[in-house]
Amino acid sequence: MESIVFMDMAFNQLAELTTFQSLTLTRSFWGIGVMNLTVHPQAQGAQVIEPGVLLFLASDPQNVMIIEDIPTRTRDKLTATGVQLKGIARRRIIVPPLSLPARLWRYSSGAWTEETDPDTIRQALTNETVYQGFERPQTAEEGLLWLDMTELGAVYDWGNTLGQGEVASCH
Repeated sequence: MESIVFMDMAFNQLAELTTFQSLTLTRSFWGIGVMNLTVHPQAQGAQVIEPGVLLFLASDPQNVMIIEDIPTRTRDKLTATGVQLKGIARRRIIVPPLSLPARLWRYSSGAWTEETDPDTIRQALTNETVYQGFERPQTAEEGLLWLDMTELGAVYDWGNTLGQGEVASCH
């Protein structure tokens, strides 16, 4: 049977598990693949299974998964779920640097007002819902933020990867 290697985020090997009940790895080229592992909690090496631990098959070390949750931990069964290592990126809020030519506008009192204060922009981008796009939203409500990427699009052709025209929550 194939063995599973467990490592911490500093890439120190924690354990190697050779006996487990099931392991399902679903990889995704475009999205983020998922992993489900079921093991007896008393199996040698199972004591290191915790959220944040990396795992991979010993024969396939380039396909690393990270454990995100332990939904089941009983006397006879331990279940761990996780995602491909690239899934860590979804834990981060990615905001374009303020030095780039993106402009932030707020809809207030029936008109669009440009936000120019860097601290206000930084606060808004990290704590409020922002509409991202190359054109103003068709419908605007009081307080709506619009990240105008028209000039940014001339620098970077991000198009669909930014979710053009979608509302992105930064909470």
